[in-house]
Amino acid sequence: MSIDLNKEGRLIIAMGIGTDVTGKSAALAVQNAISQALQHSSLSILKNMNISEEQIRVKVSVGIKDSTGVSATDIVLPFAPAPEVHIVDGGMDVVNPESGARQILATAAIEVFLPKQPGWKLRS
Repeated sequence: MSIDLNKEGRLIIAMGIGTDVTGKSAALAVQNAISQALQHSSLSILKNMNISEEQIRVKVSVGIKDSTGVSATDIVLPFAPAPEVHIVDGGMDVVNPESGARQILATAAIEVFLPKQPGWKLRS
């Protein structure tokens, strides 16, 4: 979905990195990345604004090396309507050369777009 900067602007971006140290679940690494992004954000401000959920657009992008087992429908955020979810190539697997054990790393970015507000200046 393209962004119409005349109608909306990005208010918030939150980023996180998550891991699954067992190397078994890319979905767990993704959820941990999203959780970390939420912990470092001020997304709770959305509940205090006089803007309906229908006017809020949320985009979640997750980067993972192997997206097997990761589903966009599993990504739910506690503060907003269903987000647009984009699963992209990214993240990495780190393999211990001695034991062969791997750890899965994922990245997440959460972007919140709001309609233009009178008196606000949102920079693109």
